[in-house]
Amino acid sequence: MAAENPFLLLLSEAYNDQWRVFVSPNGPISFPQSLFAKTINDSNHIRLNAWANGWFIDEIGRYTITIEYFPQNLFYLGLIVLALNVSALGIVGAITLFRHRTGTNRLMP
Repeated sequence: MAAENPFLLLLSEAYNDQWRVFVSPNGPISFPQSLFAKTINDSNHIRLNAWANGWFIDEIGRYTITIEYFPQNLFYLGLIVLALNVSALGIVGAITLFRHRTGTNRLMP
């Protein structure tokens, strides 16, 4: 988008302070980037129409706005941890099965 003046951004979802807005001149912010990217100042996050989320955007120029719900990132992190744990369990299980079938109890000869 191209903004010539500051404006008010409205998100028609129930107000929650866990919503985050990112302004980036380089395109949308994805999940891993959003963990470390700078957000619009929390003091610019306001309640609109007594229930919705609003942000005062004072950035001028061409940029992309990304809106995310932070708890969703925690869900994604949980999925990554789960996948790593299942993979580790599979590797340990495969090693145990291999050792049991070959009759060896050590990894190195």
